[in-house]
Amino acid sequence: MRMVPDAQHCHFVRLARHFVRLAGLLTIALAVASPLGGDAKAFADDTQPSPAQPSTTVEMRDHDRLVWIGGTFVERMQQDNYLETLLSAAFPAKKLTFRNLGWSGDTVAGESRGVFGGPNEGFARLVKDTREAKPTVLLVQYGANEANRGPEGVPPFVTGLNRLLDALADTKARVVLVSPCPREKLPAPLPDPSRYNEHLQLYERALRDVATQRGCAFVSLADVHRAIPVPWTAPPANFRFTENSLHLQPRGAYLIAASIAAKFGARFEPWRAEIDAKELAADASGVSVSELKRTPTGVAFDVVDRVGPLPAAPASRRANEPALFAGEPLLRIKGLAAGQYVLKADGQAVVQLSADAWAQGSTALTALRVERAERLRATIRDKNELYFHRHRPQNETYLFLFRKHEQGNNAVEIPQFDPLVAEKEKVIFELSQPVRQHLELSRVE
Repeated sequence: MRMVPDAQHCHFVRLARHFVRLAGLLTIALAVASPLGGDAKAFADDTQPSPAQPSTTVEMRDHDRLVWIGGTFVERMQQDNYLETLLSAAFPAKKLTFRNLGWSGDTVAGESRGVFGGPNEGFARLVKDTREAKPTVLLVQYGANEANRGPEGVPPFVTGLNRLLDALADTKARVVLVSPCPREKLPAPLPDPSRYNEHLQLYERALRDVATQRGCAFVSLADVHRAIPVPWTAPPANFRFTENSLHLQPRGAYLIAASIAAKFGARFEPWRAEIDAKELAADASGVSVSELKRTPTGVAFDVVDRVGPLPAAPASRRANEPALFAGEPLLRIKGLAAGQYVLKADGQAVVQLSADAWAQGSTALTALRVERAERLRATIRDKNELYFHRHRPQNETYLFLFRKHEQGNNAVEIPQFDPLVAEKEKVIFELSQPVRQHLELSRVE
């Protein structure tokens, strides 16, 4: 997918030109223990909210269209697609659709979107593209680039934010303001982000206040970071959530996506099913068990996952690091007579274990769900790439701008992306449905 370099380069970019996309992404400040290492004091303290508090949760409704607008953080969500995958799996019956209108380096005035024009053209394009995306839920994340302007930039930021929300009021979308991520403090020679993070708190407070005044929902990504549980008893000092203080590395992106999904009401119970073959009873979480019955050589039953397939956590760099999600299906079957038993799923042999091993439990059902989740995530990526070319065609200078006299006749092809996107969404709806299986455990003679 083509990404456009940032329009505004901060001091960090001047020092290291390979960090070309501006956006303050991430620092995790945990209340008890921080996995970041180093001093996170610059953003460990909570901002002081207004006496009135905006809603900090977002309700999903049937056939909601979630449209994201913002800068680098939003645009880069299309690289991993974890959040969209998790929400699709969490609410499979609601048939949610998503549109990503992120533009690296953008501001609330749409400055990066002006292409060969100025801020006015960029703002007009931001409003036009958002309206055409037809949001029912509008997620707005700005302030990361504006924070480089320090305290004096807060009043014009608030004015610009209200201007944008007023311009989009006719969409009737439910608005969610999302604060930017603090930058992660990493060892030298990377710059110390403490001053930037102090300024960012002012912009987060401004976003919270605007949300309160306008009756919008508000999600603080700084709060999201602090809510992330530490998955280690002794966090490694060298663990990083970002690649470079700004941009999330895959494991960090996975953690943040899971935490944001929780703000949208997503609930992921561990998949656990315990079958008592002797008493013919079942106890389960994250899955429903039905049609449990004895067979001549074992037991048979049906299982239906309570959510769609969940993506696996990215590979860890540390061999002893535990899983971040309890997403592996654990099937225990006790009360079996001694011997070897083979498990079949929908008639296909999966694994053969002893009665004692089955009493301990098996995660052999994981592979199907992981494979399906990765197909779902890949299809979401393909859909997002198609939509990216729909609203940001690479040759738009020839299609719509000052050279359209040469190839402007080809502009009629751009709306032809729409049915391609719709076809991908049909596949997404199918893949996000809960897995259903008929399981049969039989003794091997």
